[in-house]
Amino acid sequence: NAGEANIAVRHYNHYVSCIPVHGYHLTCGHIFELEGKKWVVVSPACDMVPGQRQMGFENIHEDHRPFVALQLYENGHNLTDTEINSGNFVFLEKDGDVEVYCSFQKSSDPVEQAPKVTWSNFVALNQGVLSEDNSFGILTLDAKQEAIESKKHKVRVSSQLRYEFALNLINRLGLTMTRIGLSYTGHGSS
Repeated sequence: NAGEANIAVRHYNHYVSCIPVHGYHLTCGHIFELEGKKWVVVSPACDMVPGQRQMGFENIHEDHRPFVALQLYENGHNLTDTEINSGNFVFLEKDGDVEVYCSFQKSSDPVEQAPKVTWSNFVALNQGVLSEDNSFGILTLDAKQEAIESKKHKVRVSSQLRYEFALNLINRLGLTMTRIGLSYTGHGSS
């Protein structure tokens, strides 16, 4: 039955791509939810170690740990084999089921070679050290007309990608950050 096969594929892909949340601090591959949106940490693991030299911001408070996260989007359709193997999808367990998330907005073609991802800068409080329930404090940065304002939140790491799957998403971010605009013109273009 096709429905059972899709469920089995989702569970298998979750099994091979995720590990139980572990570690005492925020790291590459940790997934958290903020204001109804899922985010995956894509800053290199070495930049997330408490006590290491600060990266990302100059003159930042010693208790703060800046990091970059990539937004994950819910995917509501069954995936083809080509889509599954594109490296653009994440399989996350929730209440015994596995939900599929995409690393880009669905307005993009799922198998496009370099779809544009949504990313944001965040600041973890307390050097990104996690509490016993894997929660941590976070500052979001909102650009206003004349200033940048920060807003404090408490979030919890709910999932963790295996390192190689997190590295794939770091690569996706790199593709987005380094793309160039070319002035090619197609047939019928004015």
